Amino acid sequence: MTLNVQQEKLEILKGGTVNLVGGFSVQILSLAGVFLATHLVSIESFGIYALGLAVVFFFRPLGQLGLERGVLKYVAEYRFSENPEEVYRALSTALRIGIPVNFTFATVLLLLDPIIAEQIFSKAELNGIISIIAFSLPVLFITDIFLFSLRACRDMKSYYYCYNLRQIIFIIVVLIFFNSPHVKGVKHLAWAYLSSAIFSGLFGGWLFARRFSMKQILRSSFIHPLSRALLRFSLYQVFSSVLNNLLLHFDILLIGYFLPAGGVGVYRIASRIAEMILIFLRAIRGIFAPIISVLFSQGRIKELGQLFSVTTRWICTLTLPLFFIIVLFPDPILSLFGQDYQEGTGVLMVLSAGQIINALAGAVGFMLVMSGFAGMHLVSDVVVLLLNLVMNLLLIPRFGIMGAGIATASSIAVGNLIRLYLVYIKIGVQPYSRAFIKPLLAGMTAMAAALSSYHLLFQGAGYYLRFASGIAVFVSIYLATLYILKMESGDKQVMKSVFVSESAIQG
Repeated sequence: MTLNVQQEKLEILKGGTVNLVGGFSVQILSLAGVFLATHLVSIESFGIYALGLAVVFFFRPLGQLGLERGVLKYVAEYRFSENPEEVYRALSTALRIGIPVNFTFATVLLLLDPIIAEQIFSKAELNGIISIIAFSLPVLFITDIFLFSLRACRDMKSYYYCYNLRQIIFIIVVLIFFNSPHVKGVKHLAWAYLSSAIFSGLFGGWLFARRFSMKQILRSSFIHPLSRALLRFSLYQVFSSVLNNLLLHFDILLIGYFLPAGGVGVYRIASRIAEMILIFLRAIRGIFAPIISVLFSQGRIKELGQLFSVTTRWICTLTLPLFFIIVLFPDPILSLFGQDYQEGTGVLMVLSAGQIINALAGAVGFMLVMSGFAGMHLVSDVVVLLLNLVMNLLLIPRFGIMGAGIATASSIAVGNLIRLYLVYIKIGVQPYSRAFIKPLLAGMTAMAAALSSYHLLFQGAGYYLRFASGIAVFVSIYLATLYILKMESGDKQVMKSVFVSESAIQG
């Protein structure tokens, strides 16, 4: 069946809404956990905790071996086939290979903990934190296999239920630990993280067992052609995952190497806030990805270009308010986590600039990968990683966390520009048009109004009341300006279809 562009827009918007609600709730609960942690331990202790997470997660893609992606592919492919037992062979292969590998990595980190903490990072407080968090690796791997199997069955609700539960359990366990009469410290955060991984993993296992038979997994043959195919596919994904993971954690690790633990804590909070800018990009691109593959394989390049442009404009329109609010009010936002974190104002603005460029490039990475140019995407990742590493090594010793922010933001910008160029020369499309002027103009107008009201109209109000009032003014002016400038006609039709279908479902 061939869908027209309007139907494809509708599918992207509906699927993106599910991802957005689930992803947004995970982000909010995660930030709530971070907020709680920053108010219960010192900035140095939070920095040690963040550094411990970065060290352990540096090794996580090597333990995963890309097997969760292999499970996603083969469970989706075989669950309605004439050989449904292949689903259990895929699951059995992934679990039997991945569990011992992850326990091995956890054990190695346990043994190397003192060396990493005291000899590499020169932070004795880190000793013991790595060991605790390390044993979340096998738990997280098993949970990912369960959840990616459910994703293959298009059960996204269970996927987000489990991740939300993990954040909730972290908050509960932190509160329990810090209300106990015993000594409180950074190790309690590490134990809370491990506890949340275990309990959410048990919940994920229960959800998994409702759809799949554990007994059949245990009975399935490990030596089978499908096992070899799954392993080949999964290992191909490892290199890309490792590159992305290095890019995510190089800055934190190098800050931990060159600077005191407090700098790690400040930078971690700034980067988490800046990453909120990507929430709409992540929601939409996950739904758009399979549509790219279909349209490209059918040679419908013009329609692919239209959808690339439309989805990027939607991301732009939804994301710009988050960016402008962060740029307008970095001090009040950071002060929510504690006054000590306000020294991250500059790096928050720099990282936000990098992430808005990331968001405004749309699903450009998926455009390359899903159109058969994964090799070129990999090359761009290598270039970005090398640039990021060199800039971090040069700038952090001289400029501290601001140097890390400049290095990361610059790498993100360069990577997206390279991918946009590759999409243009290989596929012949680019996402931008005059329609992008509307959200940009609305954003600039709202920014001027919010800035004026913050400094003039609400001068006598309390600190956080001025902050809240400034946000309210920005959102109101932004929406009003978009209304005056009017939506694109095709977007109106899609929105009406969404509301009609939602009403029918609720009725």
